[in-house]
Amino acid sequence: MPETIAARNPAIAHGFAFVTFNNNDCGEDTTLRNADGSWAFRTTRFYPAYPNYDWGLLAGWAWGVSRIVDYLQTDPSIDKTKLIVSGVSRTGKSALVAGAFDDRIAMVAPVASSGGGTPAFRFSGAEHGGKEGLSEMMKKYPNWFSPHLHEFWGQAEKLPFDQHWLIALAAPRPFIALEGASDQNVNQNGVRQSWLAAQPAYALFSATDRLGVSWAERPHGMVQGDWDALLAFADKFLLGKNIERRFDQFPAQP
Repeated sequence: MPETIAARNPAIAHGFAFVTFNNNDCGEDTTLRNADGSWAFRTTRFYPAYPNYDWGLLAGWAWGVSRIVDYLQTDPSIDKTKLIVSGVSRTGKSALVAGAFDDRIAMVAPVASSGGGTPAFRFSGAEHGGKEGLSEMMKKYPNWFSPHLHEFWGQAEKLPFDQHWLIALAAPRPFIALEGASDQNVNQNGVRQSWLAAQPAYALFSATDRLGVSWAERPHGMVQGDWDALLAFADKFLLGKNIERRFDQFPAQP
């Protein structure tokens, strides 16, 4: 592979294959509604094939990840035991969903997933400590979620489960939350509470070290520091390399 191509992508430079796809090919990221009030995205892409399902777009994009995994399992050039799913912001949320429900994915690494991603709803949003929470997501992007989530607007504390369940479903596979210390959308305590609440699932498998978190110095987005943590985590838990770096540190609270 030409050096210039590898240099553009840290995963390729590190020796991994890199697969990307347009999530809008699976579900159109629009909040437009039809005349009857139903979501317009349900009339496009693959959604008409599943008329009786109430999947939001995050689940639809996660479905696309699993279809890519279907193919990768047939490609002899790919080690299907070491597949990693990642994504940034909204696709970080869908990476979280994909990793929770497809155990063929060996490592889960959402980046800057913010509201509806790694931070617990019970500890995020205007009612619960600030940044993006349940009510904010229902106001801005209700199309991403099940319509039932709207029932908990303003009362996230009444949810029957929270975002840590998605993390716990990945156990005992390696999971790392890649966050920004200055991310304007991420409630740091929300991430901490999800991370702590998922610990028992990993403890059940004696795998608490496989539940990681990393904080890069950045606002919302992804920087080299996120790549460095993701690849070091993969080196340690997928490739068995001796990595001294810790993956259980949180920013100091003010």
